[in-house]
Amino acid sequence: MLIGADENPTGIFFIEKGFVKQYVVSPKGEVLMLTIFRPGAFIPLTWGLNKTINTSTFESLTEVVIYRAPKEDVVSFLKNNPDILFDRTQRLLLGISGLLERMQTIVLDSAYDRVVRVLIYFGKTFGPTLPFPLPHKEIAAWTGLARETVSLQIEKLVRQGKIQYSGRHLLIKKGFV
Repeated sequence: MLIGADENPTGIFFIEKGFVKQYVVSPKGEVLMLTIFRPGAFIPLTWGLNKTINTSTFESLTEVVIYRAPKEDVVSFLKNNPDILFDRTQRLLLGISGLLERMQTIVLDSAYDRVVRVLIYFGKTFGPTLPFPLPHKEIAAWTGLARETVSLQIEKLVRQGKIQYSGRHLLIKKGFV
C-alpha cells in the first residue's frame, strides 16, 4: 500500500514503472475501484494541487518503481513545465471520460454488459493480456456487481471464446476489444 484512506500523503508519487490502483471502501466493507494509474502518473495529484482530503487507498497492482517528492516541488515543477502540465491535463480528461462511461454503464447496463465493458476498457488500456491478475472480486468492485454474478458472466464469456485465462492472467481474445 502506498497511501491509505484518510492518510495525509507524505508527498506526491511519480510512477515510473508498474500499475497502482485507487479504491475506496464503504463502512460496510464494500470495495469500489476508482482507477488504475500507469507509468507517467503523479499520485495523488488532486491532494497536491487542490488540497483535497485523501479518502482513497492507493495500492500497487504490480511491481512498481516510484519516486516521491514534496508537494510544493511537484506543483512548482508542473507550473514551470507547461508541456508536462498539458500532458497531465490530457490524461486527466481521458480518465474523466472513462469514469463517466463507467458511471453510465453501472447505472444503465445489464450485468453481462457491465462485465464486457470493463474488460473492453482493460483490453484497450493495457493490451489483450492483462499485465496483472484480475480476480472476479476486483471485477465486481469495478462493476458494482456481486462476485458471484461476475463469475457467471465470466464463465459465459469463456464459453463464448471471448476471453481465456493463462494462469491468473486474463487474455482478451482478438476481436473482442
